[in-house]
Amino acid sequence: MRFVTYSTAQQAQARLGIIVAGDTVVDLQKALAGKIEIPDTLLEYIQAGKELHARVLAEVNTTTEYPAEVSESFATVNVHMPFRPGKVIGVGLNYIEHVEESSRTLDTDKDRPTRPVLFSKPGTAVVGPNQPIRHNAKLTEQLDWECELAVVMGTSALDVKEGQALDYVFGYSILTTSVLVTSVDQGSGSSPRAKTVTHRSGQSLSPQTKSLIHRLCSCLSPLMVTSARTATASTCSSKLRPSLKTSPPV
Repeated sequence: MRFVTYSTAQQAQARLGIIVAGDTVVDLQKALAGKIEIPDTLLEYIQAGKELHARVLAEVNTTTEYPAEVSESFATVNVHMPFRPGKVIGVGLNYIEHVEESSRTLDTDKDRPTRPVLFSKPGTAVVGPNQPIRHNAKLTEQLDWECELAVVMGTSALDVKEGQALDYVFGYSILTTSVLVTSVDQGSGSSPRAKTVTHRSGQSLSPQTKSLIHRLCSCLSPLMVTSARTATASTCSSKLRPSLKTSPPV
């Protein structure tokens, strides 16, 4: 299943939906009304636990068609952030090309890390698709962006064995992050300084890029989709990168 938080021109209130048949968005609450009580938000849905998801999954898997009153074309809806997370934990320098690039442009070691390089982002740093992001010239002279794969946790985890790790995962999402490239106070170049900035520059994607991203989302077959309008897969190459339009520094 692929989830999406969205609104329409007729109803501005964000709601929880699923994407079916490639490009149709179904209002989950309306579609399952009278059968299963669906929470208002994706976060509440995740917190409700695996039993609810199993019931919804069984119902969706046996439904071949949805009436027009509960469905919309994906191209016509406004996609929101899935939910505001409490925290985001990132893993840096986790593939060879990134290690090499960082050693050339930042003050990181050219050797591969011997242990995970972790950094955090506050939930307030997350914005929805096509929302404006400010470029704060007091913090950075230049911005860049990166493609990321997000693992959405379904429950709290502590000291989990490797073989049980996926039992704690609700699903996956694809997203982009904006990072500082050249800091006004360059400092140590550490990840927390570079990746926890709340305000970023505005970005815009072409229709061709949106279509490409939507296909990438379909290929991943995740349980959750953040936004096919502004997200890209972590495996995208420089040839697939959309332009990042920045607003004037403030």
